[in-house]
Amino acid sequence: MFKTILMKDLSALFKQKSVILTLLMPALIIIAIGIIPLFLESSAEPFQVHYLMEDEGIEGLNLGSTIMDELKILFNNDNNIELVELADIDAFYAADNAFWLPANFTEIANATRIATYYMIISDSNIQANPIMTGQVQGTIDAVITRELLPVQPPEINAQQLFPDEQLTEAGVAKNRGNVGFGLAYIAFLILIMGGSILKITGFSAERESGMMELLLTSVHKRHYLILSKLITGISYGFASIMSYIVGLGVVLLVSSIVSSESTNFIASLVPEDIITPLSIFAVILMFVSLSFMSMNILLFFQLSMGREAGDRFGGTATTMLSILFYMTSLVDPLEESPIQVVNPYYWPFKLALNMIFKEDLLRSLLYAFMIISFSIILLKKQTTAIEKEKVLFE
Repeated sequence: MFKTILMKDLSALFKQKSVILTLLMPALIIIAIGIIPLFLESSAEPFQVHYLMEDEGIEGLNLGSTIMDELKILFNNDNNIELVELADIDAFYAADNAFWLPANFTEIANATRIATYYMIISDSNIQANPIMTGQVQGTIDAVITRELLPVQPPEINAQQLFPDEQLTEAGVAKNRGNVGFGLAYIAFLILIMGGSILKITGFSAERESGMMELLLTSVHKRHYLILSKLITGISYGFASIMSYIVGLGVVLLVSSIVSSESTNFIASLVPEDIITPLSIFAVILMFVSLSFMSMNILLFFQLSMGREAGDRFGGTATTMLSILFYMTSLVDPLEESPIQVVNPYYWPFKLALNMIFKEDLLRSLLYAFMIISFSIILLKKQTTAIEKEKVLFE
């Protein structure tokens, strides 16, 4: 019986004009990605530049003090950037975006003409590189060059440091930010694709055609109806994502043929030692979990409310949760803020990231528990609602 119901839903789905949505949606999402940051800049919290200034200087010269004076002037009228002083070296290593001028910074730079300072730059915050390597490093280098130039142009070394947890087994940076941004985009794409099939694969079509009553009277195990819809929704999402991947593959192939200077785009974003069976499994698990949860929420509203209200509120709820997930993950996909943690769409995304980087086992188990519990609760409520035929025939 279940196989018959599933084949009916799949057949009805792929007879629709859903191919148009499948082809157009990735382009629309790319446009949205270009617009969303414009709204984030005005509402985001100030970007914090942490600093540890220990430079004691020498008689007549203190590069550290001069650097800090110019940075304070630079950021004085910028409400989007905030300078935060650190207490000690341990605080520096724990900071996300910071620079450290050692106690003998001026002394060594003046004596050897080699100025070495240290920076920690987040690879997951979209603002980090332009601020830390642009404004901050640019100011530091300009001050050093100006103050030491009359004798001899100095050699300046800005050494970026990485905590051990941000390094792979081979000792290179994990590029956590690139992986996080890419994964957040894939997750958002999955969610938008899933939300576009509300009226195609939900119960709305059966209600409008009068098939709902026939299904309820002929199918004794009502949860078969729900599971069939969930699997159909996941299948549609998979087809949509595959079309995007195929399109991306074509673009990469053509670019490699046309341009002799082209590089492996994927390899430049993701280190080779991160592409493992575990990471591939994590992405697949995220895809299935997000698709399943999205369809679960849609069906919950459809079955718990009347025909029009269910479609309207279900579509609105999934769309808002999807946009909220992406907007809160766009600035820093590795952050775990309260507004992210309460969003059920964030749980599979964070679980996948933790699996890829082999981090936070306890939190990963907690996210897995939350995903399973949330899905079971929604399934039970749907099964209860579908038994109440008056809800289905308003």
